[in-house]
Amino acid sequence: MPIDAKKETPLVIEFFEEFETFVKSFVASADKSAEDEDERGVVQSLGPTLISQIAELKAYVIERSERASSAQRQEADVALRMSSGVQLAKNSKGLLGNIRSFIGSMGIGKIFEEIKKIVRLLFEAFGWSIPKWLNTLFTLIDEIAEAILGAKSPKLATALSRQAQNYLGELTQLERLKAVKADGFDDDDMDE
Repeated sequence: MPIDAKKETPLVIEFFEEFETFVKSFVASADKSAEDEDERGVVQSLGPTLISQIAELKAYVIERSERASSAQRQEADVALRMSSGVQLAKNSKGLLGNIRSFIGSMGIGKIFEEIKKIVRLLFEAFGWSIPKWLNTLFTLIDEIAEAILGAKSPKLATALSRQAQNYLGELTQLERLKAVKADGFDDDDMDE
C-alpha cells in the first residue's frame, strides 16, 4: 500500500495566498511607517477595503477553479509557472521595507500591476471570459494602493497615476491585437 503522499496545494491557491499575504503586509507596513495621524487615517480607512477586495477576488477565482476541468487547471498551472506568478507574489514582500522611498513605492505599484496581469492571464488560461467588473475592481485596487502609497507625496501620487495609465494603455493595445487576430489576421500570414 502506498505511503500517503503530501497533497500539493494547487498553484492558483498558492498564488492567491501569497498575493493576499503581500497585500496584508503592505497595509501593515504602510500603517507602521505612517508619518502622522492623517497618513495613518488614510491607511486605516482604505487598507481593510483593499484586503477585502483581494480576499473576495481570491475566493471567486478559487471557487471557479475548483469547478474547472482537469485540462483547464493544468493550463492555469502552466500559465502560473511560465509567468512565475507565485514567485512574484512571494518576492514582492521584499519591497515593503522601502515603502517610504520613491523607488520602493514605484516598485510596489509595479508589483500590483504585474499581479493584475497574472490574474488576467489566469482567466484566459482557464478559458473564462473576463467579467466587465474585473476592470473596475482593478481600478479600485489601483486607486486605493496609490492613495496609501502617495498619501504624503504629490510627486509620487502623480508617478503612480501615470504608471496606472500606462498599464491601461497596454491592456487597450493588447485587446486591439487580440481583436485583429480574432478577425483572421495572423502574424504568420505575413511570413508567406
